[in-house]
Amino acid sequence: MTPQEKFISKFLLTILVVGLMVGYVRRTWFPETFDISESAKEADEVAKIAQERRTARLAGENIASIITIQKVNLNKALKSELITLPGIGPALADRIIAYRDEFGTFKTIDDLRNVKGIGDKSLEKIRLHLEL
Repeated sequence: MTPQEKFISKFLLTILVVGLMVGYVRRTWFPETFDISESAKEADEVAKIAQERRTARLAGENIASIITIQKVNLNKALKSELITLPGIGPALADRIIAYRDEFGTFKTIDDLRNVKGIGDKSLEKIRLHLEL
C-alpha cells in the first residue's frame, strides 16, 4: 500500500468513527429528535388514504363518490387526515388543531374561516371533503 492509500484509508476510518460517535451522542443526549413514531404513523395513514383514492379512480369511480366516501370529521381529524385535504399542508393542519384545542369543537364548517390561513376560497375547495 502506498503512503497516499494509507492516508486515505485512515482518513475514511476516522470519518466513520467520528460519524458513529456523533450519532451516539445525538441519540443519547437528544432522544426527542429521533422520535419519529408519530410522524411515521401519520405518513402511513396519508399513504393509505392516497392509495384508496387512487384505487377508486382506477376502478372508474368518479370524484363525487370518492368525496362522499372519504369525508374528514373536522372535530376529530388527526393532522394526517387534515393534510389529505386540498390546499391543507402540515402548518395549516397544525393551526386547525390548535384552534380546535383552544376554542373547542367546530359548530359549523364555516367556523373554519376563523383559522388563520383559511379564507373563502380555501374553504370552498375543502367544504365537500368535511363533516362535523
